[in-house]
Amino acid sequence: MSAEEKATDAWARQRAAVVQGLDAARAQPATAPRGIAGDPVADYLVRSADGAPDDAEKNQSAARAARLALDQQYDAAKKRGQEIVFDARRRSGRLIDLSGLSTSGLSAVATNEGRQFSADEARAASKELGARTRATMLQAVQKAGASGDPRAFSLAVIQQYYGMSAQERQAANWSSAILDKAVATYKSTSAVMSMFAQDSGQASRNPLAFGTNPLLQ
Repeated sequence: MSAEEKATDAWARQRAAVVQGLDAARAQPATAPRGIAGDPVADYLVRSADGAPDDAEKNQSAARAARLALDQQYDAAKKRGQEIVFDARRRSGRLIDLSGLSTSGLSAVATNEGRQFSADEARAASKELGARTRATMLQAVQKAGASGDPRAFSLAVIQQYYGMSAQERQAANWSSAILDKAVATYKSTSAVMSMFAQDSGQASRNPLAFGTNPLLQ
C-alpha cells in the first residue's frame, strides 16, 4: 500500500484489529479469533463460514486453469514433434513441467475430483505437491531455529494447516491429526517456557536458588 493509504484512519483501524487478532491467534492457535471490531480476517471467516461455501467454486476454477495449462504444454510439444512424458528416465520426449501450477492447481490435479486428468498427471501432481510441502516445512524448521523460539515450528505447522483449503489438505495428506499434534506441542512447549520463566523470576529474588548462587555452580 502507498504511504497515503497507510496514513488513513481506516488503515490504522484495520491494522490494529489484525495485530489484535494475531496476538489472540498466538495465545490460542487452534481457535480463530472472534469479536474483534474491524478485523478483516474475522469478517471473511464469518461471511464464508471458514471458506467452505467457496471451496467448490475455487476447486473447479483451479482444475480448469490446471487443465488449460497442461493442454498448452501438450500442444506446444506436439508442434515441436515431441511427446510429453512423465518419467525422467525416458530418453525421448519432453518431461511434464508442473512448476508453473499453483498449489491449488496441483491439488486439483492430484485429487482429480472431476476426472479431468489422467493417472499419470495425478501422480506427477502429487509428487510435485509433496516436494513443495517438504520445502515449505524445511523453511519453517530453518526459521524456527533462527528465531530461538521453540514454539516457532509448531506455530508454522498450524499456520500452514489453516492456510490450506480442504482439497489441498487432502492432496498433501494433511489430516486433522497433524493439526492436533502441532497444537498440543505448542501448548506443552508454552507451558514449559512459562514454568521456566516463573522459576527464573523466583531465582532472581532468592540468592540461595540454584543457578544464581555462585557457591552452587
